[in-house]
Amino acid sequence: MGRISIKNKDMSKLTGRLVSVRHATEADMWFIEEQLKKNNIRPGSLNYSECVVSTKNGDIAGFGMLKRLEKISG
Repeated sequence: MGRISIKNKDMSKLTGRLVSVRHATEADMWFIEEQLKKNNIRPGSLNYSECVVSTKNGDIAGFGMLKRLEKISG
């Protein structure tokens, strides 16, 4: 993995620790799908390109699912 810039890291309000946020990879999907199932959420046809993960020391600390909204004009 390449070097992560400090702008991609932030202090977690939940844990109080420094975490990195990145786009999920195909290899992350087993973890994401397992966590969704544990919480009775059906992953459906979820793709790794629709997710982000937060990591601490290379381990997944959390994840989020992304959804594209219609364009906001302005």
